[in-house]
Amino acid sequence: MIRPIHLFILVILITTACRPRTAADATQTSQGETLQYARGFRISPIEGGKLLRIVDPGDSLRVMATLALMDDDTPPPAGVTAVKVPCRRIACLSSTYMAYLIELDAVDGVVAINSSRHLMNAKVNALIHDGHIQKVGKEGNFNTEALLALAPDVVLVSPFKTGGYEALQQLNLPLVPMMAYEEEHPLGRAEWLKMMGCLVGKKPLADSLFANIAQQYDHLKQLAATAPHRPSVFSGKMKSGTWYVPGGRSFYAHYFRDAGAQYVFADDDNRGATAVDFEIVYQRAAKADFWRIYSNTPGDLTREQLAAEDARYGHFNAFEKGNVLYCNIAEKAYYEQGPVKPHVMLADYIHFFHPELLPAHEPVYYQRIQE
Repeated sequence: MIRPIHLFILVILITTACRPRTAADATQTSQGETLQYARGFRISPIEGGKLLRIVDPGDSLRVMATLALMDDDTPPPAGVTAVKVPCRRIACLSSTYMAYLIELDAVDGVVAINSSRHLMNAKVNALIHDGHIQKVGKEGNFNTEALLALAPDVVLVSPFKTGGYEALQQLNLPLVPMMAYEEEHPLGRAEWLKMMGCLVGKKPLADSLFANIAQQYDHLKQLAATAPHRPSVFSGKMKSGTWYVPGGRSFYAHYFRDAGAQYVFADDDNRGATAVDFEIVYQRAAKADFWRIYSNTPGDLTREQLAAEDARYGHFNAFEKGNVLYCNIAEKAYYEQGPVKPHVMLADYIHFFHPELLPAHEPVYYQRIQE
């Protein structure tokens, strides 16, 4: 005879076993993988695959997307989009996302990009030239018919750019909102290798690559910490009448601190950029030792060219002493390498801030402005 309490338990067990699995059930079965620096995604094991959650790095409760990365034909959790992995056809709608695929030697799976403007990788450009990779336009002007015709397994896209993410949501394609750029720490951006490794079936390689990157970065950080002084540094320049200053919690600020420098806007609490007037920057940075900027013009950048943009630049101490550090994105593979080369970027900064610590280092991305 079945007692009432036993009957109640039996009913609960049967009911639980019969109802569809949900994403919540999947995450409750395991805590998932522990990430060291990245805050923008979560990976948890589920039956037949992995559950991928993309969240806002600054607000973990804001879930941007949930995908079931399935290794076999096991049904995904109820209400969750399934993506069969490894992905064979990828739409990569930014050169910064291509960095992860290049590092994992997985560019053969890319069938669509938005633009090749900043792409310098020989293999990727050859695939574009041969027609294996198609250009499908930029945010606000995507060729949605061409994208649909390519039938990508997954689409890597920014969730913020106007006319991008929202427009593609109407196509019912599996979208991965790439939040790596929102990560505070440079190693947080690099750790997105693990997410990409899950998509392309190269997770062990991604783990190994990241471990090596983190080890080298930490070694350089410890080296910079031995420097007896910390030079001051500021970043950016005027654009359409406004100076966009990287926040004190941005990955730029992390780079400066880890390279043994004092960032003049370290007290700014933003992860992104803060729009300020020239006068605000000048008040804080007039006497700073170094100035970091980008250049998008082929050839060496000179102080004369920089002063021609805005004569007031000539009043900064860093300008007068020739301590303007710039990355020429017209000639350097910054976008397609930067996210996965934070240790190299850090070495560049240390080389300039503390040349005695890395005397043999040849800068890869940054160089000093010419006279």
